[in-house]
Amino acid sequence: TGRTKHIAGYPVEEVVARVVVGAQNLVSGNKLTYTFDQQLWLTKDEVLMKEIGACEDAYFEHFGTNISLTQAQLLAGAWNDAFITHLRAVNDRVRALRGFPLASTTTVTEQAVAQEKGEKGTSRQLTVASSEVTKIDVSTISDREFELPAGYINEDTKVAVAGPIAAPQ
Repeated sequence: TGRTKHIAGYPVEEVVARVVVGAQNLVSGNKLTYTFDQQLWLTKDEVLMKEIGACEDAYFEHFGTNISLTQAQLLAGAWNDAFITHLRAVNDRVRALRGFPLASTTTVTEQAVAQEKGEKGTSRQLTVASSEVTKIDVSTISDREFELPAGYINEDTKVAVAGPIAAPQ
């Protein structure tokens, strides 16, 4: 869009992306459209991009994808099959801009298309996700910061995690 500002002390540029997907209710036969609008504020700061690139490479090497857990959960929803191809395509185009989003807002508009002449369509708009970085610190974090406390139980899997194992002497 050409609009710029600073977020967390870094210069960012606004990028707007849109995907429109048609759908049909298999029970009623009614036609719908879903519009996904993303407003992103991307930074291309060289120092920050170098740090982020190293982190993303390590993440990809470990998990086999650059999709975050939050993104995976969002994409695994009930409408996944209808939208995944379209959403990945727009994300790939944004990623090709070689910037990192410091703020993003995704809005989805569901529009029921008028089924008969003279009938009015209806729509509703939902802000699905919105985030903004407030602070960036590229200092090294000790591995101890990532250790789970003894007796920790994962709420989703109900699996207990042992505390740190002492190194053999």
